[in-house]
Amino acid sequence: MSQFFSFLFNRAPLLLALTALFWAINIVLGRFIADNIPPVTLAYMRWGGAVLILLPFAW
Repeated sequence: MSQFFSFLFNRAPLLLALTALFWAINIVLGRFIADNIPPVTLAYMRWGGAVLILLPFAW
């Protein structure tokens, strides 16, 4: 595991930039989607996506 952490540590600026990019995309898409999709549907899609992402780790 130490190789994995050294791999991530060497790319810390890239990971920080990607974090800011993903947050910015989330804000832009959230404003667009809020006008087009009802809140209940949006909440269902977010929970469904979270379940699909976390399910392999719980299996």
